[in-house]
Amino acid sequence: MSNAPGGDTIVKHRDGIRRPADDGDPFNDPKKRPVILNRPFQSVADMGYAFRDEPWTSLNLYGDPNDSNNPGDGALLDLFGMTEAPARAGVVNLNTAPVPVLKSLLSQTAIRTETTLTDSNADSYAKRIREILDVQPLMNNAEIAPLANKIADKNRSLVSKTTPTCTSFPVH
Repeated sequence: MSNAPGGDTIVKHRDGIRRPADDGDPFNDPKKRPVILNRPFQSVADMGYAFRDEPWTSLNLYGDPNDSNNPGDGALLDLFGMTEAPARAGVVNLNTAPVPVLKSLLSQTAIRTETTLTDSNADSYAKRIREILDVQPLMNNAEIAPLANKIADKNRSLVSKTTPTCTSFPVH
């Protein structure tokens, strides 16, 4: 068996052209099962697990230069880069985070030593952050401190008079 042109297992494709099956004889070997990733593609290498819309045919990134009906799937590589950042869990985009997410980030946040935001204060701050960012999103991390000052100025009544003034939020 061979997956090279001229191999002995031929599959008729939808375009009517008969081509060799990619991995030998798919009909007579029950051990050959497709590998299906249960996650998004993370790198170019994962494209090896992609399937075409035809049975027993995987991607052909090179195409067949002698067959204009089989240009290949090389354009899919344009969706990937070799300098991809690794996937990170727990990262929050403040510009798009809904109020409940912002509230959970702020809840029990230390304002000063031994003083934290209560859940109700965190809710008020989260709503105010969402209002401000809906109008003017942050462009970079340097804009977080001025945003915190804006919110603190607007919500000073939320913090007790004995509590020191909140001048910034620790954002990780």
